[in-house]
Parts: sequence; structure tokens; C-alpha cells
Amino acid sequence: MHRLRATYLFAAAAALIVWSVGCSVFYRHLTDRWNHAQLSEMTSQALERAERALDLVVLTQTEVLIAGLALCGPEAVEQLRRSKYGVGHVADMYLVEPGVRARHCSAGGAFSASLPPATVRSAWPTGSNPDLRMGTFEGRDGPVLGVEWRPGGARSIIAAIDADALLFDVLPGALRERAGLALKIEGGDVFARFALTSGGAANEAGWTEFTSESVRYPISAELRVAPDALADWRAQPGEMTIAVAILVGLLVSLLCAEAIHRRIDPKSEAIDKALAKGEITPYFQPIVDLETGRLIGGEALARWILPDGSRVSPAEFIPIIERSGRSDRLLRAQLQHTGATLGPALAARPDMRISFNVTPEQYCAPGFVDRLLADLAAAKLSTHNITLEMTERQALARPDAAAETAARLTAAGVRTAIDDAGTGHNGLAAMQTLQADCLKIDKYFIDGVVDERRSRLMVEMLTSIAREFGMSVVAEGVETGAQATTLRRLGVGAAQGWLFSAAQPAERFAAMIDERLLAVEELPESAIEAA
Repeated sequence: MHRLRATYLFAAAAALIVWSVGCSVFYRHLTDRWNHAQLSEMTSQALERAERALDLVVLTQTEVLIAGLALCGPEAVEQLRRSKYGVGHVADMYLVEPGVRARHCSAGGAFSASLPPATVRSAWPTGSNPDLRMGTFEGRDGPVLGVEWRPGGARSIIAAIDADALLFDVLPGALRERAGLALKIEGGDVFARFALTSGGAANEAGWTEFTSESVRYPISAELRVAPDALADWRAQPGEMTIAVAILVGLLVSLLCAEAIHRRIDPKSEAIDKALAKGEITPYFQPIVDLETGRLIGGEALARWILPDGSRVSPAEFIPIIERSGRSDRLLRAQLQHTGATLGPALAARPDMRISFNVTPEQYCAPGFVDRLLADLAAAKLSTHNITLEMTERQALARPDAAAETAARLTAAGVRTAIDDAGTGHNGLAAMQTLQADCLKIDKYFIDGVVDERRSRLMVEMLTSIAREFGMSVVAEGVETGAQATTLRRLGVGAAQGWLFSAAQPAERFAAMIDERLLAVEELPESAIEAA
């Protein structure tokens, strides 16, 4: 009996030791992976911060160019000064006329004497927009980043950016002595750094390097970390604490995953049934020519109408559809319904365009064009009646694939539109990549276009840039006659929104196609509530 008890205790102790050692090894492996993920995320955050700063700089530069002020006149210099001080990391602003020996004026900063000539700037790399160039030049305290924005190839505006402050608080305190972070221009020139010196210890063998490259601008972020810094970054708890923490963490993770699984799966199953039964159908919001009031198209918006007549909000089911890989099924169902209900009306109006929303992931997926063309043929819809709107809920992670898809769609007669321009992940960068035919300005800017100068400038800027790219412009969410009048004055050609009509069932929209003209008037509150 005693021997049996001793054997049992020995086996239990051995199992406990093996378990503890295994948990320790697993914890260290998990910690290493976590550390690497965190460092990679820090690098991406540094790049995203730089991109946001550049977005603000370009917007500010555009405001100056739109003003069309005389070169080096008092008003121009004052505008440059206001723009410089309105963006914290801008050291100077220059307004430059075309030509190799062009004149320029500046905001009076510390870098005006060292502005590179046009022959040097012409060699600066470009990102997704060929009218935007970036390069480094010497400022008073070292290299600064120059951003030259020349839309349309005319007068340009250059911002000198002192970008070191962008990296100030990215690294945690425990890493600052044995790590370095840098922002680089394409070609290798460093224009911002934090605790990283060129040619020093950061180049020693064994240092771990993380890199994140921008798809919109010719810049990248680089993080280098010493091996001992990685080892000491996080304090190591005791072995038993590690084991208990891992066990508890795994248990909680499993419980959370199970809870999420139970919560989402029934909804996903319900969506499958709703698509099969035709409960999720497209409603069509008219798109109207602002000059003539003529109906020129519509946007298909998914609506889930239950058998009892109640509705499920798109905010509830659209994210699940996109997250679960059902976007192609939704698009196919919408095309089938459109062909069955609007087919004859669209066949009689080859100039009428119906827009369907697609995600960047869906747009770039292998085989998307072939599946779309097959679905259009099955629905008996002409490609010349179809526009695809690139939604902004996801970033355009594969520009090369997107450009290839856009080229094939254009060849087939399908157009591409950039949705929610100015507010989402892709924005203006998608113009060059997609060679899009249409730019849709988000309601966020339309709401303030009458009373807010910044919204008006943004609409004017987007419209001007779209015109340079040969794109049409549609304003979304137009609700008042004053908005329509202002948009028309700013050069916006078409619009959609409550002022013209709510999204309508296919039968009513088919009647609108036959009527061709819409009255421009406010809708009654009862209609708003019903829609």
C-alpha cells in the first residue's frame, strides 16, 4: 500500500514537473511571438502616423492652391504662413511657379535658402499619385522631408516637414536604449528617426529588423531592436504563475471563442436562409443629374425584409456578410433580382448605370471578374449598365491585383467608382490604382457644404482632382435644395439623397426609369419614417 502510494505520488510529481516545464517553454514561445507581433504593430503605427500627417499636409497644400493667389503677393505669403502654423510638423511652405528657374515664395521659415531646384525635385520618387513627389533636403538642423504637390502639372506647392516628432512616443520606455525607429524615403534617405543613428550599433549582426512600406506614399518605417532588449522587454513571472496564467488564459479564450461562435453562427445561418428565400433584396436609390434633374442611375442597397414585414438593419447583417465571406453570394443575389425586375427597363436605357457595392478584398480576390461576368450573363444584364462601388470599410491591401481587376472590368464595360471618398481607408490613393470612372463624395462633407468652409473646400478639392483624372462626381446624402445648389456651383455633376428619393423597391424604381425626371423637393417626414 505504501509502495503504491509512493508510486502514485512520484508519478503525480513527475507529471507536474513535465507540465510546468512544458508550460514554461510554451510561454516563452508565446511571449516571443507576442513581442514580435507588438514590434511589427509599432512599426505599422509609425508608418500610419506618418501617412496621416502627410494626408493633412496635402489637404492644407490643396487649400492654398485652390485659393489661386498671386505668386509672392502679400495674400499668398499670409496664406502660406497660416498653413504652416496650422500643421505642427511643417517647418516651411513654398509656392513655386513652373519652370527650371522658377520663382518661389515661402512662409518665412528656416529652410527657405535650401529649397532644391526643379531639376533635383523631378527625380524625387512618387507614390500612387504621380502629381505628388517626396524627397529629402538639408534644413538648419539636418535632413527634412520635402513634399511637392502639383495637381495638373501647373503651379506647385512644397512643404518642408520636420518629422522627428512623429516618432517621439512610439517606442515603449524599456526599448528606447536598445532600439531605433526611422522613417525613410524610397531609395533609403532617412527623414525622421528616434534613438537610431546611421552606421552605429543598430547595424550590428543579430539585431531584429521590422519594416512597413506605404502603398500610398514613397515612404517606409524601419524598427531595429537589439537581442538583449527583446529578452528583457517583459518581466518573467514564476513558472507556476506562468502555468496558471496560460491555463486560465486558454480557458477564457476557449470560452470567449465558444460564446462568439454561438453568437455569430445562428445569424450566419439565418443570412444563408434569407438569401436562399430572397428576403435580402436590393432597393435602389436614384442618382440624379444636378443640371437637368434627369435620372441617370441608381445605387443598389441591400435590404433584409422579414416575412412579417419588419426589417433587419444593414448595420447588423452587412458586416457579418463581409466578415464571413458571403459578399459574392450577396452580389449574385442582387444581380439576379435586378435582372429579373429591371432588365427590360435597363435594356431600353443603355446609358443608365446601376451601382453595386463590393469590398476591396472581394474586388481583389482571384476569379472575381470571371464570376461577376458569369453572374451578369445569367441575370441577362449588360455590363454597360453596371458600376461597382469600392467600399471603404477595408483597406486596399493588394494594389496590383486591384489594378488588374480594374483593367479587365473596364475592357468588359463595367465601371468602377470610389465610394465615401475622403473618409475611409483608400480615398484618393485608389484613384491612380483603380483608374476609376466615378468619385462619390461622402455625406460627411455634404452635410456642411453650405455653411462650413472646410467642407466646401474639401468638396471643391475632390471635384477638381476627379476632373483632372477624367472622373465623374456624385455627391451622397443630399437632403436640401441649398446643398444641391452649392454642389452644382462647385462643379459636382450628380447627386443622390433624401432630397430626390429614398431607396425604392425595384418595381417603383423601374417606374422612375420610365418617368426619367425627378422633382427636386423635400420629402415629407412620413416618407422618411417609412423608408
